[in-house]
Amino acid sequence: MALDGTGRNSPYAASLVERLKAPKDDLSAILIDVRNDVMRATRNKQVPWEHVALRARFYFSPLAPAAPVPASLLQAGEAAERAWALVNDSADVRALDAFRRQYGAANPFYDRLAEGRIEQLKQAAEAKRKADAEAEARERERLALLQKEADEKKREEADTTRAGRVFRDCPDACPEMVVLAAGESTMGSNEYDSEKPPHRVKIARPFAVGKFEVTFAEWEACAAGGGCTGNRTPGDGGWGKGRRPVVNVSWHDAKEYVAWLSRKTGKTYRLLSEAEWEHAARAGTTTRYAFGDSIANSQAQYGVDKTAEVGTFAPNAWGLYDMH
Repeated sequence: MALDGTGRNSPYAASLVERLKAPKDDLSAILIDVRNDVMRATRNKQVPWEHVALRARFYFSPLAPAAPVPASLLQAGEAAERAWALVNDSADVRALDAFRRQYGAANPFYDRLAEGRIEQLKQAAEAKRKADAEAEARERERLALLQKEADEKKREEADTTRAGRVFRDCPDACPEMVVLAAGESTMGSNEYDSEKPPHRVKIARPFAVGKFEVTFAEWEACAAGGGCTGNRTPGDGGWGKGRRPVVNVSWHDAKEYVAWLSRKTGKTYRLLSEAEWEHAARAGTTTRYAFGDSIANSQAQYGVDKTAEVGTFAPNAWGLYDMH
């Protein structure tokens, strides 16, 4: 069904006649334009439809043959093509800029390709610059962290050997230890032949000494932890255990105790040498005792036939208890 209109031709025929005059359009394009013309003319009351099975473009008026390209332009284009083949994969922005100066004005296609390649290289260079800067910043942070750790380790090592420092290598069974500074002290005396003559001894390096005597509680922790197997339950003579100093143990038992501490902590525990013990007991003094030339039962467990709990009396100047 079609609207014939009021003129000589129907809206469809009138549009078709006019559109056939366009030599540049093929049949499909013409029919699309005709459909739009008819819909406008009939205010959308008529919408033309087609049923076609074309397999190629069809022109009522074939296009005029293109004018031949001048040989000079062909030669310039071939030169640009050969030059582009040499530089299209280049990472050298200067080479691409030279290509644009030489061939870009006359070859917009290759000019745009070169421009795009230059932009690609600039973006890649900027991304690399940022990545390098980030990597450098991370490396600076890593080195700063290593330096900080090294400084902290030095401080810890310095603190470890600081005279008077008190520490414990494990919280449950290890004894408290006090760091003593290196130094010299007088060993022996003229009072007893076995101690003559008094002489100076040098302690070359700082070392740590138990703040208190080893207690029954610490010995029992050793036995419970798999150590002190030679004498697991030494007797207390009826004096009491707990925080009282362990008694009835031999030199061999004591060696087994320090060996167990060494295994438990990964540190080196040992018995003091005689020179180290006297150095620790004197605590820098030259008197008969660390607290003077006389002794009373208010200063040590003196004149009493039993032990006292460790820490009952005042320590010496270096923080060690019960050295007398």
